[in-house]
Amino acid sequence: MMRRLPLMTRRYAAAITPGRLLLLLAVAFRSVAAPLISNVNSDEATYSPGAGVTLYVDFQNTTGTNFSGTVAVTISHLGPVITNLAAQALSLTPGGTTTKIFSWTPPAADYQGYRVGVSVKNSGGSAADAGSSAIDVSSDWARFPRYGYVSHFDAGLDAYNIVWQLKNYHINGLQFYDWQWKQHIPYSPASSWPDIANRTISRATVTNLINAAHAYGMMAMNYNLYGGAYSNYLTDSSGVTLAQGIFSGTPASSANQMSYPLPGGWATSKLCTMNNRDIGWQNYIYGREKTVFTNFVFDGWHIDSLGQHNVYDYAGNAFNLDDYNPQFINNAKTALGKRMIFNTVDAGGENQVAQSANVDFIYSELWSGNANYIDFKTRVDNVRRFGSKAVVFPAYMNYAKTSGTFNEASVRLTDAAIFANGASHLELGDGDKDR
Repeated sequence: MMRRLPLMTRRYAAAITPGRLLLLLAVAFRSVAAPLISNVNSDEATYSPGAGVTLYVDFQNTTGTNFSGTVAVTISHLGPVITNLAAQALSLTPGGTTTKIFSWTPPAADYQGYRVGVSVKNSGGSAADAGSSAIDVSSDWARFPRYGYVSHFDAGLDAYNIVWQLKNYHINGLQFYDWQWKQHIPYSPASSWPDIANRTISRATVTNLINAAHAYGMMAMNYNLYGGAYSNYLTDSSGVTLAQGIFSGTPASSANQMSYPLPGGWATSKLCTMNNRDIGWQNYIYGREKTVFTNFVFDGWHIDSLGQHNVYDYAGNAFNLDDYNPQFINNAKTALGKRMIFNTVDAGGENQVAQSANVDFIYSELWSGNANYIDFKTRVDNVRRFGSKAVVFPAYMNYAKTSGTFNEASVRLTDAAIFANGASHLELGDGDKDR
């Protein structure tokens, strides 16, 4: 399935327009002509029940004259007002900036969303500006996942600023995409290492991004394939064997081991793929991932696949990889004690994962097999046959574009279709700037 290269080049191209969030969460989107309020945000993306909330209202006076008045904050839940926070005086010279800080402790009820309404009045009591944001009180991100990603790990990046920007859009979990050294040896003890595309990855940046995610109430998920190995795996002393692979025919050999080709100049010419039901491979990769979790405080493993299905094992037995994904995931959960997400590429193996795998939510990366708006409904309805877990769709927009800007109307329409069907859209990453 032609999937790996387009995905990597898409994600390295980076951020898309932010989308609507669950729990009726709202972002204070401001037009260029907004007279006073430039942003409304909070100190975390998600709060545990009983935790205090700090709200920030940023101002820039673009009216061209002095402004004097007040700013007030109203908290509501599904319409009714919960509380009115004490108003604060606001005074700004032309072009002046300031930030007003408000504090609030939400009710102890779990899995609740609250609207933050901000209103500014002038000294005469007339409305001068308004803005909004939201608060998510949830003990577990898996109930209402708003998944984003980071894919740049260069030395010197301002990790806390990048994650702060994502927090402002209420992103509550981050996929750390291709941060690792090699797929079959993900951890490197060095201060930096080359990733699969031969980009230099900074250990300090990875660590800082994880710490920033935790500081701002987000999960940090360690991305890696369930079973990928560089082309030289038989000679790099890793311990991976040919017997752990999957094959397109019999008898098994290096020549017919299933793989995925990669561009010239990358760290490996291809990814050789492995057997998800082979206990030797499972024990090997779980051990490697345990080393990752020992050295980086990731919260879980975002397990990727390559959309392969019908294969042969080393002994010549035909089987379907999809049937063994739940076993692989559940064994990983037991071995590592971490959260699990598994990518059912184009919904391949979706039934098995939705029915039997211990994952936080159903993550289906949609491609040509699910290319229409009605497919969002089909996929969610299918998952609902097996349970009530949340559904996240990575559905890549304006896919043929290599430069320029996205068609905003198409992104908004896709978001509306996904949200109307009860799923969410992975689309925002690496802060809020295009790269």
